[in-house]
Amino acid sequence: MIKFMLSAYFMCSILTNVFSQAPTPFTCVDSDGFGYYTSSANSSLSGSVLTYSSSRLSKITTATGNRVTICNANTIGTALNGLAFNLHDQYLYAVSRYDATDFSGKLYRIGENCQKMEIPVIGPIIKFSTNDVLTIDAAGGNISSATFDLDNHYYVNTSFANQASTGFTNKLQTIEIINNTAVVEKTVTLTCPTCNTDKLRVTDISFDEATGLILGSNKETNKLYQINPSTGELTEVGSTSIISPILGIYKNGDGNVRAISEDGNIYSVNSTSGAFTFLSTSTTLNSGNADAASGCYAPTSISGNLFIDANGLTDNTVNGIGTSAAGSVTMYANLIQEGVVLKSDVLTADGYYQFIGLSSGDYEVQLSSSRGKIGLGAPVQDLPSDYVWTGDNIGTSVGNDASPNGRQNVTISMGQDEVEVNFGINGIPKTSGYRAPTQDNPNGNVQVSVPELTFSDPEETNISNITIELVSNSATTGTLYYDGIAVTQGQVIPNYNYDLLTVDPIDGNVTVTFTFYTTDMADLRSNISTVELPFSSVVLPVELVDFTGRNIGGENILKWSTASEINNDYFIIEKRSVSGDFEEIGRIASDGKSSSLVKYSFVDNEVLSLAYYRLLQVDIDGASKTCGVVAIQSKVDVTISIYPTLATDHIAVELSDQSDAPYQYQIMDWNGRTVGMGSIDDLQTQLDISDLNNGVYYLKVMTLKEGSKSMRFIKI
Repeated sequence: MIKFMLSAYFMCSILTNVFSQAPTPFTCVDSDGFGYYTSSANSSLSGSVLTYSSSRLSKITTATGNRVTICNANTIGTALNGLAFNLHDQYLYAVSRYDATDFSGKLYRIGENCQKMEIPVIGPIIKFSTNDVLTIDAAGGNISSATFDLDNHYYVNTSFANQASTGFTNKLQTIEIINNTAVVEKTVTLTCPTCNTDKLRVTDISFDEATGLILGSNKETNKLYQINPSTGELTEVGSTSIISPILGIYKNGDGNVRAISEDGNIYSVNSTSGAFTFLSTSTTLNSGNADAASGCYAPTSISGNLFIDANGLTDNTVNGIGTSAAGSVTMYANLIQEGVVLKSDVLTADGYYQFIGLSSGDYEVQLSSSRGKIGLGAPVQDLPSDYVWTGDNIGTSVGNDASPNGRQNVTISMGQDEVEVNFGINGIPKTSGYRAPTQDNPNGNVQVSVPELTFSDPEETNISNITIELVSNSATTGTLYYDGIAVTQGQVIPNYNYDLLTVDPIDGNVTVTFTFYTTDMADLRSNISTVELPFSSVVLPVELVDFTGRNIGGENILKWSTASEINNDYFIIEKRSVSGDFEEIGRIASDGKSSSLVKYSFVDNEVLSLAYYRLLQVDIDGASKTCGVVAIQSKVDVTISIYPTLATDHIAVELSDQSDAPYQYQIMDWNGRTVGMGSIDDLQTQLDISDLNNGVYYLKVMTLKEGSKSMRFIKI
C-alpha cells in the first residue's frame, strides 16, 4: 500500500500544459464536491462495426453542474471507459473500448498531467479484437464501468451492451493493482434472482464501503442495484422517478453518492432507498461512451505508525524510527470491533498502517506478530520475547496511555479521520557471560586484566553502561577493580572501558566470580550474565609483591618489587594506548637469584593522557610470563570546541592537544540515535553534516582522559 494522508475534503489541481511522458498522481487538497467524467465526442457505425472517437476527461462540479475539460481528446489519444479513482496511489484508471486501434480491454493509468501508461494485465480483462457490436453483445457485452474498493481492487463491469442483450451472461471482474502490473483475481457472472426483467445494462458502478457491496444502475429499468462482488448476485434497491438513463455514479469529497444522467442532470442518490434527488444540470455533456469516477473521495480512516522507540518513555513521547518488524519478526496491524477482526494489514517498510472506509463507532487497533483473520476473534497478541512495548499514544505530542501493550482504543465519527495512532517497541539488550581459561596466579598485590565483556542492544550500537551486580568475596577469592578502585556490589559503570577492569586474585588456586548486566537508553535491563576467572597456584621464577605506576613531574614512573627470584634474567616493560597494541619500551636487568625484597623502577618520558603498561618477566632460558598491567592517567587536558553551532553544511572541530589522536566521535540526534561516526586526527577538522535533517544534534568526542565530551549544534 502506498502511504498517503486522507482528509475529509479534497480538490484536485489539474495541469493542462503537459510535457512529461509519465503520469503523475493527482494532487488533492480540498473539495468543492466534484466527479471526473470521461466521454467521446462522436461515434460512427458502419454496419455492425462501432467506433468511438478518443475520450476527453472532465471535472464536473456537483453543486453547479459546471464542467471543465482537463484533458482533451488529442492528449488522451484513445476511447476509454471503466473510469475509476484509486485512493491508494491517487491515479485514475480506465480501459479502452470501441477504439479504432486499441479496440477493447487495455488498462491505462492516467495522471494529473494528462499522460497515460498502459498497465499489463495478467488474466486478462475481458476484451475483443473487433468492434463488431453483434459479436460483442452475443458474448455478454463490453467494458461499461469500473470502481475501486478500499483494498486496492479494481472492479470492471462488462455488462453493458449496445444492442438488446438478453439473459444475465454479463461479467464482473476483480483486478488487483500491484505497482505497474494488474492481476485478474476473479470473474463472476452477474445474476439477479429477484429481478423482474430479463435485460441487464448496468451503466456505471461505485463501491459502497458501508456495506462492502457495489452500487449499480440499470439502463433498462432506471433502478438502483447492489452487486455482491464475490458472487455476482444483484439485489434491487429501489426505483427512481427519473426518465433519462444514468451514465455515471460517483461520490463527492464527503462520500455522498451522486449520479449523472444522459440529459446532463446531476442527482443525489440515497443508497438505502434508491431515491434520486435533483441537484443541478451540467451543460455541453457528451453522452457517448461516457463514464464517471469519484473525485479524490476520502473515506474515514484510522492510521498510525509502529516505532522502534530507542529511548522508550524517558522523554514521555512515543516516537522513533518507523519499522515493519520486531527484529526479524513481521508485525501486523489488526482492527478490532466488539472482539471481531474487521481488517488486518501488514505494516509498510517505515511502520505505517491505515484502515480506510470506516463507519462511526468504537474500535481497537491492535499490533501483533500474528495477522488477524477477518470475521474471527482477535489473534493472540504475540511479540518476540526479546522485545517489549514501550508506549501507545494518539498524536505526536508528549503523552502516552500509561499501559504500553500494543493496543489503542479509538472512537471515530463519519468524516473525521484519526491519525497518528502510534505504538512503540524496543529490543531488550543482551549480555553474554563466560568462563575464562585458567591462568597463572600472579600472587601478591598484582592486578591482571579481565577479558572484554560482551553486551549489545538492537537499537544502540554504542551501548556502554554496565552494572556489576554481585562480586565474589574479596577475602576468599580476590578483588575486582575498575580504574584502580575496588568495585562494590551494584556499582553502575557509565561509559565502560574494558581496559580499566582488572582483578587481583588472592594467592593460590581461586576463581573470582562476578555478575553484570547492561541498561539501554529506555532504561531496559538486559539479562544477568556470570563471568568466572579461574587462577592456578604455580611456582614462579619471580614472586612479585607489587607493580604500580604514577605520573610525577610530567613523567610516568613505574615501580615493582619482588620477594624472591629464581633463574630470573630480566624484565620487559611494554606500553600501549587505547587504540594500539602493547610494544616494548624498555628492559631492566634482574637480580637473578634472591630470597629478599628487591625493588625496581622505570621512567617513561613520553607521556599520554592515559597509557597502559605491562610488565613481563623473562627466565634465563628465554621463557616469559606476564606479571601485571597498570594504567597511568596523566594531567594532559584536551579542550574541544565546535563552530558554528548553527550550521548548514559543515561544522569545525578544534582540539587543544592531539598527542593521543586519533579521537573517536559520534553525532547523535535529539532521540539519541547515532547518525554519524568517525575519527578526528588533526587539531582542526571539518565534519560534513549536509546529509543530516534540520534539527538539534550532539557531537560526542571520546578522549582518553575524560571518557567523552558532548557539545550541541543545530543543523539549519
